[in-house]
Amino acid sequence: MYRISKEFSFAMGHRLSCHQGLCKNFHGHNYKVIVGIKSETLNDNGMVMDFTDLKHIVNEMIVLYDHALLINSDDKDMVDRMLDVIPELKVLSVPYEPTAENMARAIYSFVGTKLRSPIQMDYITVYETDTSQATYTE
Repeated sequence: MYRISKEFSFAMGHRLSCHQGLCKNFHGHNYKVIVGIKSETLNDNGMVMDFTDLKHIVNEMIVLYDHALLINSDDKDMVDRMLDVIPELKVLSVPYEPTAENMARAIYSFVGTKLRSPIQMDYITVYETDTSQATYTE
């Protein structure tokens, strides 16, 4: 099995609406995401996939997250009130708590739909800080 990975980074804010600690407040992180893919064979160029092609796929999702406020759709009433005050606020509403674990699963699913056989997803790791990360794989 051949494996490759590519790293991406972006800044994003979020709030964990169900959390009892400090993360219930709006705050932000400089995220790092590592995308790992795999294949049992190489293409005609001797690659699993061209890194530039992988970059184009992943950036379709990263551009949505970059400098956005990621919120659980259950928290939308609060954000709607914020948008009344700051209409240009970039908000991305998702049907889950915006944890690193759930982001890893969402990115894994998105990238997986864009890959063609024999290329497969291997894993996604989302670093919320330099020392805290979550990985999703199947």
